Amino acid sequence: GVVVKGNAYGHGLLEASQLFVKAGVKRLICYHLSDALTLREKYSEISILLIGPVEIGDLKNCAQKRIELTIWSLSFLRTIIEYWDNSAANHPKLSVHLEMETGMYRTGIVPEEFWKEGKGVFDHAGVQIIGFSTHLSGADEKENMDRVKKQLHEFRSFQVQVRNVLPRRASDLEWHGPNSAGLMLNSLDFFTHSRIGLLAYGFFPSEFSRSLWPTEYDEPSPALEWNSRVAGFQDIPSGKYTGYGQTYQTENKTKTVMIPT
Repeated sequence: GVVVKGNAYGHGLLEASQLFVKAGVKRLICYHLSDALTLREKYSEISILLIGPVEIGDLKNCAQKRIELTIWSLSFLRTIIEYWDNSAANHPKLSVHLEMETGMYRTGIVPEEFWKEGKGVFDHAGVQIIGFSTHLSGADEKENMDRVKKQLHEFRSFQVQVRNVLPRRASDLEWHGPNSAGLMLNSLDFFTHSRIGLLAYGFFPSEFSRSLWPTEYDEPSPALEWNSRVAGFQDIPSGKYTGYGQTYQTENKTKTVMIPT
């Protein structure tokens, strides 16, 4: 899937999504529900995954519009189940992806807690588990590789547990974690899907990520560039402030250039 959050990283939500769908992308990934609903109005069949929070009152709409949710806490998972248990029986199922904590310590369900409290969700009539995910924090920095390797090990170990404990369910599950930087790492064969962000727009997350790009392929180039013109010059005397507040004071006579954005 391709991430189109933040107005598709400034490229335009609908404009970028149209190109991705035309190129064969099967899933669009949003942070805000409003974006997900906008995309659903335009694309009736494509998978749309929401990775941001959602209000309880929007759950029915998500189910009806087939918006897949990312669940990163057991408390919210319990809330969803309680909501469905207390709602009309004709509600469509809610499709969810469970984000597992593997070492990022931002959002995610700790695997041990899932086995204690969460695995019963597989038997719930109103919730369909599409798959499990994680986020490879720091995959764009060489100094973080040990941490990323531990994350991969944790996620792989959890996957093995799921396949051992729930063999009939595990074969149909999605397993996704690689972001733009993580996609270029080795030992990713146990993932079935990825979530590509910046790289889909032709930008590398870091120079380290660029160094891992396979040499047999041409490097992607930015899909968007900004152009402007010099609008004027200013000679600022030494010791004077420029701009709002006192954020910058010249140490010497300084020439500045004004460029509209």
